[in-house]
Amino acid sequence: MPQELTLTETSSTAADLQRRACYHQRLAAELRQMWRKAHLQLLRSAHSHPPALLPQLKVGNIVIAIANNAPQMQWKLGRVTSL
Repeated sequence: MPQELTLTETSSTAADLQRRACYHQRLAAELRQMWRKAHLQLLRSAHSHPPALLPQLKVGNIVIAIANNAPQMQWKLGRVTSL
């Protein structure tokens, strides 16, 4: 076996294990923070359409009448007859 691949026996002390655990927690927290920041930016950009890009209502369009106190399956459908 080549020397650079030779495994050596090491003993870990309680302090070494504690240091590794803290390092692992810090890395996990940094990853979570980076993901959260990127994810929130993506969500903000997805919901910031200028009004010109939103579809304009026209006569004949099918629309949903949202009722805040009813489940979505019970929302009524309607057709625009005049503006």
